[in-house]
Amino acid sequence: MLLLLDEHLGTDEIAKRLFISEHTVRSHVKSLLRKLGVSSRRDALEALASARG
Repeated sequence: MLLLLDEHLGTDEIAKRLFISEHTVRSHVKSLLRKLGVSSRRDALEALASARG
């Protein structure tokens, strides 16, 4: 999910790629943000960038 966010895809585009509903994408993103301890997709991408070095 995080890699798809890194491609700057919207919820609808992610849902189409993964063959899941937009609601499911939002749920996964919300869970991901919580696990990373961030409050936005942008913050999650910054965390990914810093982890990559």
